[in-house]
Amino acid sequence: MASIVLKPEESVLYPAPYEEDAVFPVVITTKRVIQTIVDKKQDKRVEMEIEKITFVGRAQKRPRLVPGLALFFLGFPLVLLGAYWWYSVNGMPSFEEQPPSMENSEMEDPMSVRIKAIIAAAAGVLLCGGGFLLGKKQNHTVVCKAGKRALKLPVADKQAQTQVVMTLQSSVSSAKATTKAAAQVAAAQAAAAAAVAAATAAPAGPKPGATPAKK
Repeated sequence: MASIVLKPEESVLYPAPYEEDAVFPVVITTKRVIQTIVDKKQDKRVEMEIEKITFVGRAQKRPRLVPGLALFFLGFPLVLLGAYWWYSVNGMPSFEEQPPSMENSEMEDPMSVRIKAIIAAAAGVLLCGGGFLLGKKQNHTVVCKAGKRALKLPVADKQAQTQVVMTLQSSVSSAKATTKAAAQVAAAQAAAAAAVAAATAAPAGPKPGATPAKK
């Protein structure tokens, strides 16, 4: 994709430093917000003028929350089962230490039970940990609106989200202040031009000290 062509008196505010040959998902200039959407079929750019933006906000989403919860609820019973097995033979000697009596010949070796308990608990902990990490993963975006139109700008993390929000808010305020000042200057120039036109169009009155002509 070709690099972004800047307009006259336009400069890049984000990212900094900005490399012209690189492709950035979000670029903020003094006049525009430019989002590059990379798709498997084609890449496209969406733009929004800074001075038209009316809202800037944050958004977070946990895209892997459901599989994360599934792994957690799958692993937690294994942890409980491992704990139950371990305490069921707590304090009992293994068959190697004390062979079972004829009455308890069908009894399982406590050492084997302990090994199964450790394996089950370890598997449960791994599943719970994996589920926690999946559920913790967040996607951060910055939402900016101009009327009914909205852009969702993806950012890497919360720090980048804060940087983009602050840059946008500052740019919008600056653009609106510039537009307001230009409007005030234009209004003043229009008022001055109207005053000059009114003075030019007014009829000339009698000169001071002149005697009115007799009929």
